[in-house]
Amino acid sequence: MSYAIFRCEGVKSLSDLANRGKHNKREKESYKTNPDIRIEDCHKNIELVKCDKRYIDRFYEITKDYRLEFNERMKNARADRKKSFYQMVNDSKSVVADEILLQVIRYFLIVYLKKS
Repeated sequence: MSYAIFRCEGVKSLSDLANRGKHNKREKESYKTNPDIRIEDCHKNIELVKCDKRYIDRFYEITKDYRLEFNERMKNARADRKKSFYQMVNDSKSVVADEILLQVIRYFLIVYLKKS
């Protein structure tokens, strides 16, 4: 019987997301010097949704409208509450950061389901 294993792991910052992309696409420099890692087999990896760009670039593309809305809101925020979009996403206590990442996952699932 065939089966699949899905591993879920929290992505708590944008640097985590970028590192996850480098790992999945076998782009890290350390992979080139390790003879146990067969980079030529990378094409056998299964992606639910193809991401030809870097993960972080795709994240910014998906959240573009939200980022613009957030930056507009920050114009009227008190000085002690102002932060950049990057800071807001990387704030591990921020529910909004979790919601943005959840929206990205939902987006990928919707796109995948439409294609299948």
